[in-house]
Amino acid sequence: MKFQVHLNDNDYFEFNKFHQLQSHYGASVIKKTRILLTVLFGILILFSFWSNGFTEDGFLNAGIYLVLLIIFQVFLKKFFLETIKANIKHLKKQGKLAYSEYSEIEFLEKSFTETTPTNKTEQSYASLERISVLDGKYIFLHTNNLMAYILPANAFRNQEEYDTFLQFIQSICPTVDFYKND
Repeated sequence: MKFQVHLNDNDYFEFNKFHQLQSHYGASVIKKTRILLTVLFGILILFSFWSNGFTEDGFLNAGIYLVLLIIFQVFLKKFFLETIKANIKHLKKQGKLAYSEYSEIEFLEKSFTETTPTNKTEQSYASLERISVLDGKYIFLHTNNLMAYILPANAFRNQEEYDTFLQFIQSICPTVDFYKND
């Protein structure tokens, strides 16, 4: 099987968004960040009561910290998304895109090969840690916790080819996760 892959900034953003907010890898980062924020603000609240006692000032300071904690928790995902957008913009401005706009990915008997205008990479199927299928829009072939090959749905000629590829990829990688788009 051979696929022509055309990626753009939105595809790369969607991969990073998925990686940060939904994937097996990124979900734990969000959870740990939320816990860390709660612990840090909890310490600030306790320090406020310790230094001011249970006075009006103590409750006022603790209330401010509690409101800030709630704001940070509510807007944490938005912050991550804006950071991703800024990083993509910065990389593009520097001319250092982290993806190739055009590539050809060929799936052979024991490996797959990605050929770009500047590079050719061959990976054995054993190097695939997991596959993530995002709501019929993307298939991400993860080789580690930071890198994945992106196969957008438009790389497939039709639904039948997409379904055939999914069956094939499930037969070679034991960990295939299906996600709904948020």
